[in-house]
Amino acid sequence: MDLLSELAAYQANGVHATDRERIRLLELRQQLADRLLRVSYEIHSVTAEAACEEARAAHLADRLQVVQDKKVHTQTLVAIVGEAMIGIVAGGLSLAAEGVAAATMDITGGSLATGFGLAAFIEKETHQFQHRRNLLREAWEGPEHSKLFPASVWKYLTTASEDTPTLRESLVADWRQDSSLGTPGSETERQRIALFFGDGGLYTIDDLRTQAEMLESLRVAVNLMNQDLYLLSQELVFSTSVKATQSTP
Repeated sequence: MDLLSELAAYQANGVHATDRERIRLLELRQQLADRLLRVSYEIHSVTAEAACEEARAAHLADRLQVVQDKKVHTQTLVAIVGEAMIGIVAGGLSLAAEGVAAATMDITGGSLATGFGLAAFIEKETHQFQHRRNLLREAWEGPEHSKLFPASVWKYLTTASEDTPTLRESLVADWRQDSSLGTPGSETERQRIALFFGDGGLYTIDDLRTQAEMLESLRVAVNLMNQDLYLLSQELVFSTSVKATQSTP
């Protein structure tokens, strides 16, 4: 008989319980309270780790964004100044009646300026981002026994309720449907699956922000367990108070 079933059986005796049964009932309530507290710590352990990894990815993305913005600003200035200088030279050649040379200079200068301008917006900053202890990988693969999640949390994520999918399955479906991994069947999806659920690699800013969003969704899913724990604890407190009232002469 598990803890909750045994507790319910003892509580059902109510005022007819013997002193020994009442003592056992107190022991069971204390054991349940201790277990709820331990599970709460396990939940916070997972959510804290996910939040830390989420913040790490977001922070690196912000740093890379600053670097990229500076490069865009610099290269845009180079394109503008370069185009202006070419225009001055081309104008001088025109005044010198060197029409062909001026036209050539105009075309070349325009091409160079355009090249700098496009490079400023096409070039993407990348950086190594390692995550050998990967919570997302276990959520994605769904092993029977998790090496990273506490048993209580993993059971919560992988246990189905009637005909509904498990929380883990819902998470994976959301990642696929909202294009976090890219278009299904695409090369982008293949690359991101290998990157996000591996040990790490070369990340772009978009990759890092997507990784952070996926970690946030995992953290939110685990946090739902706190609500169920709260409801269980409230039920325990309520039933205890009712039994105490019934046993009062």
